[in-house]
Amino acid sequence: MKQLILLLTILIVLTVSCSEQTVVVSYPQLNYEIRTIERYSGVRADSTKGVAFVKVAYPEIVSCDSTNTADLINQFTYCFVIEQFGDHLCENRIEVHADKFIAEYVDFMAYMPDYCLGWGKSITTTVVTDTLGIFSLGLSYFSYAGGAHPNSYKYFANFNTFNGDYIRLEDVLIEGYQDNLNKIAEKIFRNQKKLAHDADLDTAGYWFDDNTFSVNDNFLITPKGLLFFYNDYEIACYANGSTQLLIPYREMNILIKADGCLAVFQPAN
Repeated sequence: MKQLILLLTILIVLTVSCSEQTVVVSYPQLNYEIRTIERYSGVRADSTKGVAFVKVAYPEIVSCDSTNTADLINQFTYCFVIEQFGDHLCENRIEVHADKFIAEYVDFMAYMPDYCLGWGKSITTTVVTDTLGIFSLGLSYFSYAGGAHPNSYKYFANFNTFNGDYIRLEDVLIEGYQDNLNKIAEKIFRNQKKLAHDADLDTAGYWFDDNTFSVNDNFLITPKGLLFFYNDYEIACYANGSTQLLIPYREMNILIKADGCLAVFQPAN
Protein backbone atom coordinates (compact mmCIF):
# COMPACT_ATOMS: atom_id res chain seq x y z
CA MET A 1 0.00 0.00 0.00
CA LYS A 2 2.82 2.38 0.91
CA GLN A 3 4.51 1.60 -2.41
CA LEU A 4 1.28 2.39 -4.28
CA ILE A 5 0.91 5.76 -2.51
CA LEU A 6 4.56 6.60 -3.27
CA LEU A 7 4.06 5.71 -6.94
CA LEU A 8 0.92 7.89 -7.20
CA THR A 9 2.75 10.79 -5.54
CA ILE A 10 5.60 10.54 -8.05
CA LEU A 11 3.14 10.46 -10.97
CA ILE A 12 1.33 13.57 -9.68
CA VAL A 13 4.61 15.48 -9.29
CA LEU A 14 5.71 14.48 -12.79
CA THR A 15 2.36 15.50 -14.26
CA VAL A 16 2.46 18.94 -12.59
CA SER A 17 6.09 19.42 -13.60
CA CYS A 18 5.35 18.62 -17.24
CA SER A 19 2.36 20.98 -17.33
CA GLU A 20 4.32 23.97 -15.97
CA GLN A 21 6.04 25.11 -19.13
CA THR A 22 7.66 28.52 -19.53
CA VAL A 23 5.81 30.60 -22.08
CA VAL A 24 8.12 32.86 -24.07
CA VAL A 25 6.36 35.91 -25.52
CA SER A 26 7.81 37.42 -28.66
CA TYR A 27 7.17 41.16 -28.79
CA PRO A 28 6.97 43.04 -32.10
CA GLN A 29 10.09 45.00 -33.01
CA LEU A 30 9.60 48.58 -34.17
CA ASN A 31 12.33 50.49 -35.97
CA TYR A 32 11.85 54.21 -36.47
CA GLU A 33 13.62 57.29 -37.79
CA ILE A 34 13.25 60.89 -36.66
CA ARG A 35 11.78 63.26 -39.25
CA THR A 36 12.50 66.98 -38.92
CA ILE A 37 10.99 70.06 -40.56
CA GLU A 38 12.34 73.56 -39.99
CA ARG A 39 11.30 76.95 -41.33
CA TYR A 40 12.71 80.42 -40.63
CA SER A 41 11.70 83.93 -41.64
CA GLY A 42 15.34 84.70 -42.47
CA VAL A 43 18.13 86.46 -40.62
CA ARG A 44 17.58 90.20 -40.48
CA ALA A 45 20.43 92.67 -40.91
CA ASP A 46 19.09 94.56 -37.90
CA SER A 47 19.75 92.11 -35.07
CA THR A 48 17.40 93.98 -32.75
CA LYS A 49 14.48 92.71 -34.81
CA GLY A 50 13.04 89.28 -34.11
CA VAL A 51 12.78 86.34 -36.46
CA ALA A 52 10.21 83.59 -36.73
CA PHE A 53 10.90 79.87 -36.66
CA VAL A 54 9.08 76.57 -36.79
CA LYS A 55 10.80 73.38 -35.63
CA VAL A 56 9.09 70.01 -35.86
CA ALA A 57 10.51 66.59 -35.01
CA TYR A 58 8.64 63.30 -34.84
CA PRO A 59 9.37 59.55 -35.18
CA GLU A 60 8.24 57.57 -38.18
CA ILE A 61 8.19 53.79 -37.97
CA VAL A 62 10.07 52.48 -41.00
CA SER A 63 9.86 48.76 -40.25
CA CYS A 64 7.76 46.62 -37.96
CA ASP A 65 6.71 42.99 -37.60
CA SER A 66 3.15 44.21 -38.18
CA THR A 67 2.46 46.58 -41.08
CA ASN A 68 -0.90 47.47 -39.57
CA THR A 69 0.76 48.52 -36.30
CA ALA A 70 3.21 50.76 -38.13
CA ASP A 71 0.49 52.38 -40.24
CA LEU A 72 -1.78 53.09 -37.27
CA ILE A 73 0.95 54.61 -35.10
CA ASN A 74 2.44 56.63 -37.97
CA GLN A 75 -0.96 58.03 -38.91
CA PHE A 76 -1.69 58.98 -35.30
CA THR A 77 1.72 60.59 -34.84
CA TYR A 78 1.49 62.68 -38.00
CA CYS A 79 -2.01 63.91 -37.20
CA PHE A 80 -1.01 64.49 -33.58
CA VAL A 81 1.61 66.96 -34.81
CA ILE A 82 -0.71 68.63 -37.32
CA GLU A 83 -3.37 69.17 -34.66
CA GLN A 84 -0.95 71.44 -32.81
CA PHE A 85 -1.32 73.87 -35.71
CA GLY A 86 -5.09 73.89 -35.17
CA ASP A 87 -5.82 71.53 -38.05
CA HIS A 88 -7.93 68.90 -36.29
CA LEU A 89 -8.98 67.27 -39.55
CA CYS A 90 -5.40 66.77 -40.78
CA GLU A 91 -6.29 68.40 -44.08
CA ASN A 92 -2.84 69.85 -44.83
CA ARG A 93 0.73 68.68 -44.53
CA ILE A 94 3.05 69.88 -41.79
CA GLU A 95 5.09 71.89 -44.29
CA VAL A 96 1.98 73.86 -45.32
CA HIS A 97 1.25 74.86 -41.73
CA ALA A 98 4.89 75.75 -41.07
CA ASP A 99 5.06 77.99 -44.13
CA LYS A 100 1.78 79.65 -43.13
CA PHE A 101 3.10 80.47 -39.65
CA ILE A 102 6.19 82.13 -41.13
CA ALA A 103 4.10 84.02 -43.70
CA GLU A 104 1.85 85.36 -40.95
CA TYR A 105 4.86 86.71 -39.10
CA VAL A 106 6.24 88.36 -42.24
CA ASP A 107 2.87 89.98 -42.91
CA PHE A 108 2.64 91.14 -39.30
CA MET A 109 6.11 92.71 -39.46
CA ALA A 110 5.15 94.57 -42.64
CA TYR A 111 2.13 95.96 -40.78
CA MET A 112 4.05 96.60 -37.52
CA PRO A 113 7.64 97.40 -38.57
CA ASP A 114 8.61 98.56 -35.07
CA TYR A 115 7.68 95.25 -33.49
CA CYS A 116 10.86 93.79 -32.04
CA LEU A 117 9.90 90.33 -30.81
CA GLY A 118 10.21 87.08 -32.68
CA TRP A 119 7.67 84.31 -33.02
CA GLY A 120 8.36 80.65 -32.64
CA LYS A 121 6.70 77.26 -32.68
CA SER A 122 8.41 74.05 -31.61
CA ILE A 123 6.72 70.63 -31.73
CA THR A 124 8.90 67.75 -30.62
CA THR A 125 7.58 64.20 -30.43
CA THR A 126 9.87 61.56 -28.95
CA VAL A 127 9.66 57.86 -28.15
CA VAL A 128 9.55 57.61 -24.36
CA THR A 129 8.70 53.94 -23.83
CA ASP A 130 9.48 51.08 -26.22
CA THR A 131 9.45 47.81 -24.33
CA LEU A 132 7.40 44.67 -23.67
CA GLY A 133 4.67 45.46 -26.17
CA ILE A 134 4.30 49.13 -25.22
CA PHE A 135 5.22 52.03 -27.52
CA SER A 136 4.70 55.47 -25.96
CA LEU A 137 5.15 58.93 -27.40
CA GLY A 138 5.71 62.23 -25.64
CA LEU A 139 4.80 65.46 -27.43
CA SER A 140 6.29 68.73 -26.19
CA TYR A 141 4.80 71.94 -27.59
CA PHE A 142 6.05 75.52 -27.39
CA SER A 143 4.59 78.51 -29.18
CA TYR A 144 4.94 82.26 -28.98
CA ALA A 145 3.18 84.66 -31.33
CA GLY A 146 2.98 87.72 -29.13
CA GLY A 147 1.36 88.11 -25.73
CA ALA A 148 2.40 88.04 -22.11
CA HIS A 149 4.21 84.69 -22.25
CA PRO A 150 4.66 81.61 -24.46
CA ASN A 151 2.25 78.69 -24.45
CA SER A 152 3.61 75.25 -23.77
CA TYR A 153 2.29 71.83 -22.89
CA LYS A 154 3.10 68.14 -22.98
CA TYR A 155 0.94 65.20 -23.98
CA PHE A 156 1.49 61.45 -24.03
CA ALA A 157 0.10 58.67 -26.21
CA ASN A 158 0.52 54.93 -25.60
CA PHE A 159 0.13 52.07 -28.08
CA ASN A 160 -0.08 48.29 -28.07
CA THR A 161 2.62 47.10 -30.48
CA PHE A 162 0.78 43.86 -31.24
CA ASN A 163 -2.06 45.64 -33.02
CA GLY A 164 -1.28 49.38 -33.00
CA ASP A 165 -4.25 50.18 -30.74
CA TYR A 166 -4.23 53.44 -28.80
CA ILE A 167 -4.27 52.54 -25.09
CA ARG A 168 -6.81 54.11 -22.75
CA LEU A 169 -7.01 53.62 -18.99
CA GLU A 170 -10.09 51.40 -19.35
CA ASP A 171 -8.07 49.13 -21.64
CA VAL A 172 -5.55 48.26 -18.92
CA LEU A 173 -7.45 48.70 -15.64
CA ILE A 174 -10.38 46.73 -14.29
CA GLU A 175 -13.96 47.96 -14.55
CA GLY A 176 -14.81 50.52 -11.88
CA TYR A 177 -11.16 51.47 -11.30
CA GLN A 178 -11.82 55.21 -11.09
CA ASP A 179 -12.54 55.72 -7.39
CA ASN A 180 -9.69 53.53 -6.17
CA LEU A 181 -7.22 55.01 -8.64
CA ASN A 182 -8.16 58.55 -7.62
CA LYS A 183 -7.70 57.70 -3.94
CA ILE A 184 -4.26 56.22 -4.58
CA ALA A 185 -3.22 59.14 -6.77
CA GLU A 186 -4.57 61.77 -4.36
CA LYS A 187 -2.47 60.37 -1.53
CA ILE A 188 0.64 60.66 -3.71
CA PHE A 189 -0.42 64.15 -4.89
CA ARG A 190 -0.94 65.47 -1.36
CA ASN A 191 2.35 64.03 -0.17
CA GLN A 192 4.14 65.53 -3.18
CA LYS A 193 2.55 68.96 -2.65
CA LYS A 194 2.99 68.75 1.14
CA LEU A 195 -0.75 69.02 1.77
CA ALA A 196 -2.50 67.54 4.80
CA HIS A 197 -4.90 64.69 4.06
CA ASP A 198 -7.88 66.94 4.85
CA ALA A 199 -6.56 70.21 3.36
CA ASP A 200 -9.03 71.93 1.04
CA LEU A 201 -7.71 71.72 -2.52
CA ASP A 202 -9.36 74.94 -3.70
CA THR A 203 -7.98 76.90 -0.76
CA ALA A 204 -4.53 75.44 -1.48
CA GLY A 205 -4.75 76.86 -5.02
CA TYR A 206 -5.68 73.75 -7.02
CA TRP A 207 -8.54 73.59 -9.49
CA PHE A 208 -10.43 70.32 -9.61
CA ASP A 209 -14.06 69.86 -10.60
CA ASP A 210 -16.27 69.95 -7.49
CA ASN A 211 -13.09 70.51 -5.47
CA THR A 212 -12.43 66.76 -5.71
CA PHE A 213 -9.12 65.32 -6.85
CA SER A 214 -9.07 63.19 -9.99
CA VAL A 215 -6.53 61.92 -12.46
CA ASN A 216 -6.71 63.05 -16.08
CA ASP A 217 -6.27 61.04 -19.26
CA ASN A 218 -2.82 62.42 -20.06
CA PHE A 219 -0.68 59.52 -18.89
CA LEU A 220 2.50 57.69 -19.83
CA ILE A 221 3.06 53.96 -19.40
CA THR A 222 6.51 53.36 -17.93
CA PRO A 223 8.13 50.16 -16.65
CA LYS A 224 7.74 51.48 -13.08
CA GLY A 225 4.21 52.82 -13.12
CA LEU A 226 1.68 55.16 -14.72
CA LEU A 227 2.84 58.74 -14.93
CA PHE A 228 0.07 61.34 -15.06
CA PHE A 229 0.89 64.82 -16.32
CA TYR A 230 -1.06 68.03 -15.65
CA ASN A 231 -0.09 70.96 -17.87
CA ASP A 232 0.15 74.63 -16.92
CA TYR A 233 -3.26 76.11 -16.11
CA GLU A 234 -4.84 72.66 -15.88
CA ILE A 235 -5.10 72.36 -12.12
CA ALA A 236 -3.28 75.48 -10.90
CA CYS A 237 -2.19 78.94 -11.99
CA TYR A 238 0.60 79.45 -14.53
CA ALA A 239 3.11 80.35 -11.80
CA ASN A 240 2.70 76.91 -10.24
CA GLY A 241 3.77 75.24 -13.46
CA SER A 242 3.01 71.66 -14.42
CA THR A 243 2.52 68.64 -12.17
CA GLN A 244 3.43 65.01 -12.75
CA LEU A 245 2.45 62.05 -10.62
CA LEU A 246 4.00 58.61 -10.85
CA ILE A 247 1.76 55.86 -9.49
CA PRO A 248 3.89 52.74 -8.99
CA TYR A 249 2.31 49.49 -10.15
CA ARG A 250 2.74 48.04 -6.67
CA GLU A 251 0.34 50.73 -5.38
CA MET A 252 -2.36 49.84 -7.92
CA ASN A 253 -1.71 46.14 -8.34
CA ILE A 254 -5.32 45.11 -7.72
CA LEU A 255 -6.56 47.49 -10.44
CA ILE A 256 -4.49 46.03 -13.29
CA LYS A 257 -6.29 43.78 -15.76
CA ALA A 258 -4.83 40.29 -15.76
CA ASP A 259 -5.19 40.06 -19.54
CA GLY A 260 -4.18 43.65 -20.29
CA CYS A 261 -0.86 44.90 -21.56
CA LEU A 262 0.12 46.26 -18.12
CA ALA A 263 0.13 42.77 -16.64
CA VAL A 264 3.71 42.27 -17.80
CA PHE A 265 4.77 45.05 -15.40
CA GLN A 266 2.61 43.79 -12.54
CA PRO A 267 4.67 42.96 -9.45
CA ALA A 268 4.31 39.52 -7.94
CA ASN A 269 2.11 39.33 -4.83
